[in-house]
Amino acid sequence: MKITSVLIKKELVGLWKSKKIIYIPVVFMLYMVIQPITTYFMVDILILGGGLSDGAIFSMH
Repeated sequence: MKITSVLIKKELVGLWKSKKIIYIPVVFMLYMVIQPITTYFMVDILILGGGLSDGAIFSMH
């Protein structure tokens, strides 16, 4: 159990020094904001990207 805590501490210190501990939550928050927007415009994105294949049904409820 002591080895696990040492490894976790080492990783957290490394993340802090490289500032990744700041960037990772920011990226996840950005994904949280973009996801509903992407879902709203998904039909338009699919149409502009060449559409769906023949016989495909796309419905959003």
